[in-house]
Amino acid sequence: MENDDATATGPAAAGDSDPSAKASQSPNSTGSAAIVPQVVVVPDAVIEARETLLAIHQWIDRSDTKAAVIMSAIAAAVAVEGAGVVNLLSHGHHLRVNVLWFMLGSMAFLLVSAFLAGLSLYPQLADTQLGREYAGHQEGGPFTPGELVYFGLLRTMSPAEIERGLKLAARDGSLVAHLAEQIHRNAAIVWNKHRKLQLALRCLIPAAALAAIGFAFWVGDFLAARSS
Repeated sequence: MENDDATATGPAAAGDSDPSAKASQSPNSTGSAAIVPQVVVVPDAVIEARETLLAIHQWIDRSDTKAAVIMSAIAAAVAVEGAGVVNLLSHGHHLRVNVLWFMLGSMAFLLVSAFLAGLSLYPQLADTQLGREYAGHQEGGPFTPGELVYFGLLRTMSPAEIERGLKLAARDGSLVAHLAEQIHRNAAIVWNKHRKLQLALRCLIPAAALAAIGFAFWVGDFLAARSS
């Protein structure tokens, strides 16, 4: 009897005094502890859509940063090459015929590259909604997908109408459609930006090649002139 009482008041009592043990274990029909499965919380569609839209905005920011870096590098390269061209022309140097056209060709590609990089920075303001001309939101009317998340359309609404739209979208779940519309449009914008940057970087290849050839001619002719 003493052993039975000790068994009943030992582990059982300890288990009763430990809340975490109850949370993680439950007795089954055999008396052994069973593991309770963990519940995985899946984010709803609004959160996922918003995170996707924020990620696209980060890609846009990176694209603009790349464009600014490219334009700064091109400005430095054009300044150096331009100074060299001016020096050749002002001194009537005999090397100018061999070098001048290569340097001018390089500068031309650099300017095209800078134009493309700058074009990627140009703001794209959408004046149409779903391919139709947007005449403005009607107070109290239905909301077209995208109206509640795009600043260009929000500016046409009153604060009270925006409040009404947000409450309505939260109630009927249509906020996902608004976010999806902006995801689509912003994805197209970031694609166009990176496409222009890709072309800008490709223009740097012939620019660098022509500059290298012109510099090689300049060095070779300069050394030949000094040795003669």
